[in-house]
Amino acid sequence: MAGKSEGASAERIKELSDMFKSFDKDGDGRITFLELKEALESIGDYKSEKDIRDMINEVDQDKNGTIEFNEFAIYFDKNIKEMQARRDEMELTFNTFDIDGDGFITFKELTTVFSSMGEDMSEQSVKDMITKVDLNHDGKLDFNEFTKLWKKLNTEDDN
Repeated sequence: MAGKSEGASAERIKELSDMFKSFDKDGDGRITFLELKEALESIGDYKSEKDIRDMINEVDQDKNGTIEFNEFAIYFDKNIKEMQARRDEMELTFNTFDIDGDGFITFKELTTVFSSMGEDMSEQSVKDMITKVDLNHDGKLDFNEFTKLWKKLNTEDDN
């Protein structure tokens, strides 16, 4: 039985190590503020600068301003399930809007789904919504752009 849990533990460490390396863009063994911000955005988790600094302060046990692997492993091992659940929920929402399944949400798809939800939005307000988050200016939303829009919409609803 011990062999099985050791295998699972080694597998978990490899998973965390791979994730750490994907966050640590310059490969220096530390995750900086900017690397953390970019990594979170790449998984659709747009946080304020204050939230990112708070996260670093929470994880950074040696208080050197960066996150090393051991600190990362302790924090993310506890929080990975919650993060994955948020990502899965966001993918499900994205797929609801991506009616044709091509990996992008168009103006037409956005208006169709909002209309089916009973949201009466003008064409201009939907166009404005897309423009605010369409980072590559292609007129449609990829997963990361949509996630940014969804977060903005939910933040506005909270106010």
